[in-house]
Amino acid sequence: MACKPGIKESAFDSGEQYRELVESAPVAIGALNKGRIVFINKAGTKLFGAGTPDEVIGKPLADFIHHAGRETAGKRLQKIEEGCTGIDTFETKLVRANGKTSVDVEISASCFNRQKKPAVQFTLHEISRRNTAVKRSRKSKDKHKGLTKEFNVLLDGIRDYLILLSPDLKILWANKAAEKVFGSNTTAVAGQYCYSLCCRTISPCENCPAVRSFLSGNEETAEISTSEGKIWDLRAFPIKDDSGRVKSVIELGKDITEKVNLQAGVTRTRHLASLGELAAGVAHEINNPINNIINYAQILVDEFRKENRDDDVARRIMKDGDRIATIVRSLLSFARIRKEEKSYIYLHEIFSDMLSLTSAQIRKDGINLKVNISSKFIRIPVHPQQIQQVFLNIISNSRFALNEKYPGTHENKILEITCEEISFDNFPYIRIVFHDRGTGIPSNIIDKVINPFFSTKPNRVGTGLGLSISHGIITEHGGKLAINSVEGEFTKIIIDLPAKMDNRV
Repeated sequence: MACKPGIKESAFDSGEQYRELVESAPVAIGALNKGRIVFINKAGTKLFGAGTPDEVIGKPLADFIHHAGRETAGKRLQKIEEGCTGIDTFETKLVRANGKTSVDVEISASCFNRQKKPAVQFTLHEISRRNTAVKRSRKSKDKHKGLTKEFNVLLDGIRDYLILLSPDLKILWANKAAEKVFGSNTTAVAGQYCYSLCCRTISPCENCPAVRSFLSGNEETAEISTSEGKIWDLRAFPIKDDSGRVKSVIELGKDITEKVNLQAGVTRTRHLASLGELAAGVAHEINNPINNIINYAQILVDEFRKENRDDDVARRIMKDGDRIATIVRSLLSFARIRKEEKSYIYLHEIFSDMLSLTSAQIRKDGINLKVNISSKFIRIPVHPQQIQQVFLNIISNSRFALNEKYPGTHENKILEITCEEISFDNFPYIRIVFHDRGTGIPSNIIDKVINPFFSTKPNRVGTGLGLSISHGIITEHGGKLAINSVEGEFTKIIIDLPAKMDNRV
């Protein structure tokens, strides 16, 4: 590059490689000797508004500085060159070569020595462009922060839980709803395995949609039941990298326990409606012969009384006939609402009547019956025949399960009936448990056994109505019927009924 006359090129005598590097720099770079420009690169030439470097080289840098700041800038540059002090940075207004336009710049200048001749090297940054870039960057960052905050608020407002999972099923992020589900705050949730928090297991769930989503790369869904009785509708959405590999999965979990129970209730109601229609249709057909049996038994009682003979058998026929008629009437409750008044009956009286009807058959089956009824006088508000019907049905199911597991006699062929006093919300209840060590109920059907017409017994042995009717009777009495069973080991039918404790001892 040629210098103007009177300016020695040796003032900026650099190596060729260094010159090429400086020339290609995107930042305006130049050098001064005694206040005059002895070198300017391509970016500097453009910033000065010159067509070629020769339009700038040889002129004082002060000539290109606006008159308002010219004197101050000249003194600062002279001080650097004379004293070889450190870097000095200041802002000023640069007047372009055409003298008509100007631009705000930041000048950074420092002294250097070449062959014992001090000179000043400087860089110029156009403030407007730099500030614009900074403002854009800051605005973009602020916008990103704002969107992130709004996005988090939106996700935290969702009632269903959302979690972000890594390939090893560790939780990377969770929304507020996950805190309630998992029982800890989101920071405590992060880093833990989802299955240990959600399902309380040490390995992934058998039908985990997140695992399948990582493998398939597609959206996956599943219904998961937890050990706490919750049912979750889970949806997994894969997040892929540029190569198409699934790097993480978002899992959306919705508690559908109530929905499933409501659907089951609707289905049960439909079945019970069908049962009610069936009961109404056959009631008259059953009532007529039962009434005849009762009447014939009454005739026998009257005849035996005249002859002073024992009428116990005839009276038993009448009693059981009345009980059958009552059962038929109870079936009609599924077809229409009945407004019968309940009466307070002592629990031990209900058990006494029930066992008098079943004890002979239980002994014949070789079943070891253990009954542990409270010695207290406990009264419960019930329809006695309906509750007795429930107890008889449960005992019948227990007998069948025990006979299936132990066709003959066995030391473990046991049916145990216990009761205890409990309370819910400070109200007294009596809990009655029928515990048999029979065949048990498979886990995949335990939630179906109270559905009408569902039976695990062979054809012509079970109708599938017993537990359904029993469940309805207990619910109508303000109680609860629950089933706990392990296939091949045991079954527990747990009944909770409102009670009233007597003062008698």
